[in-house]
Amino acid sequence: MKKAERWLEGSIKEKRPGAVIDGDDGKKYRITIAEFSEIEKYFGDIYCWVTDRVKFVPKRKLYRGSRWAEKVIPLTF
Repeated sequence: MKKAERWLEGSIKEKRPGAVIDGDDGKKYRITIAEFSEIEKYFGDIYCWVTDRVKFVPKRKLYRGSRWAEKVIPLTF
């Protein structure tokens, strides 16, 4: 999801919960924020907070010290 990565380069205010982005696969995705305990159960790509920036990392590389993380989930209609 290259478009998602570019979108996440913006300010933190732009990355609010509920924001909808376009994936490179043509589908719409909604950004949600969840606690790490919930993220731990999610199998997919995760955006974790790194200081004042957001860094893209696969689930297996998400470190336990992360309190909050963002995940991308497909929109359901």
